[in-house]
Amino acid sequence: MTRAALIVIVAIVVVEAGWSAATTSAVLDEVTYLDVSRALYLHGDASRLSALGIAPLPIVLWYGLPALVAPEQFTKAIALARSAAIALAAVPLVLVVYYWLAMEIDARAGAVGAALVALSPNVVAHGALATTDVLATGCSLAALAALAQYVDRPTRPTFALLAGTTSLAVASKYSALALFIIVAVVMFTRFRSRIRGACAAIGVIAATTFVFVWALHRFALVPAAFPYIEHVNVPAPVAGVLFQLKHQREGHPSFLMGMHSGTGWWYFIPAALSVKSTPVELVALVAATVISLLPRRDGTTSDLVWRAAFILFGALALVGRVDIGIRYVLILIPLAVLLVTTWVCGTFARPRIVVAASAIALAIQSVNAASVAPHYLSYFNTLAGGPANGFRYLADSNVDWGQDLPALRAAFERVGARRPLLSYFGSAPLNAYGVTADPWLSGDQAELQPWDWVAISVTNLNGVYLSGDPFAPFRPVEPSTRAGYSIFLYSTARADVQRAIADASVRLPWSTGIR
Repeated sequence: MTRAALIVIVAIVVVEAGWSAATTSAVLDEVTYLDVSRALYLHGDASRLSALGIAPLPIVLWYGLPALVAPEQFTKAIALARSAAIALAAVPLVLVVYYWLAMEIDARAGAVGAALVALSPNVVAHGALATTDVLATGCSLAALAALAQYVDRPTRPTFALLAGTTSLAVASKYSALALFIIVAVVMFTRFRSRIRGACAAIGVIAATTFVFVWALHRFALVPAAFPYIEHVNVPAPVAGVLFQLKHQREGHPSFLMGMHSGTGWWYFIPAALSVKSTPVELVALVAATVISLLPRRDGTTSDLVWRAAFILFGALALVGRVDIGIRYVLILIPLAVLLVTTWVCGTFARPRIVVAASAIALAIQSVNAASVAPHYLSYFNTLAGGPANGFRYLADSNVDWGQDLPALRAAFERVGARRPLLSYFGSAPLNAYGVTADPWLSGDQAELQPWDWVAISVTNLNGVYLSGDPFAPFRPVEPSTRAGYSIFLYSTARADVQRAIADASVRLPWSTGIR
């Protein structure tokens, strides 16, 4: 029965992610990764990885074959990369949750926890993309599971597993370097009489990780591009980490509930999770916070690892200055599921209570996942007014990452648009998805003729990355229709739209002519 349940759970995440992957366009990071992979595989240039702070493993796993596909077959390249990502990141993440809970409690608890993660709209959304976030989440969880095993049974095989999974996690995303803090905390807590041995073990893991990640960069030496050492050649992984540190120090344009900031807000992630999490996840996140902060001396090693990881990743989210997406803290969702599932099973002696709670949680999670399918990236809970109102709270990869070109093409066909004007937040080629539109780049394009429709991505609508907030006049205007939840369409036959166009044209820069 449990094996059949696991097969069903894996099938669910494959169908969900596959549906999303097949009906959305390439997001900004995917376009960048494809370009970087072509530089690496076709020209042997690994410098762009470190120059953009991109960890190499996703490029190796997702983009080996896509890099060889002809540029005019863009959608084929993205489809190949996404298929690999679903198989090698989304599915393993669910399996890690299942097997860890199965070892800690039993297979039924594992099935419940894995199903809750498989039905998470945010997990599915990023599991359908050939990016770094779900891969890093899965590899980090695997490293944490290996840490628990090694601490309980410190043997050479368990140590090798810990070193290997930690290397994979850091090679997936450099933020996984935080794992070393967790490893140190757990080892020093459990191995108090063997601190020297624990330090040696951490050193070996660090060296293994460095060599592995550098090997994926083909042992390239590149300029550090960091203050005071800009022109010093360093190993490519070091340059990549330095880029990320510089990015965090300088900040990133952010949007939260109508506010703009270049360095974010300490409460961005809690606020974003409050509107992007399902009701089940909200309860789990709050409960996991309480469980993690309460002192406990009789817990298992896994419990210690979960609590340390939840506290650390949560704390890092509060001090981070790059507030552009909850994908940066995606690991908090499975960690909360692991903590709360274990707490429920250990607290309630009556199996009927556990079964009832599990059934209710799974039902609510299923309804929320189904309600937004296949637009999982734009999921917002009912407390926020649902995905239709998500643009009022957040932007960028939380709602609009350039993923809705297929929906835009369908919307243009539905309204009979002859010559639309488009302000698109994304870098995917329009023609690859059958979209024909003139990009709205300057103020002298504001003439009502021959434009019959105007389409604006909601990240641009909120002025996140555009100087002067040019599309502010459109925010009070109700769109005529929408493409998914991330692109608004306005008919130029409407008087209020005409006024908004005229006002926006004043805010936009003017060029010498329309290209």
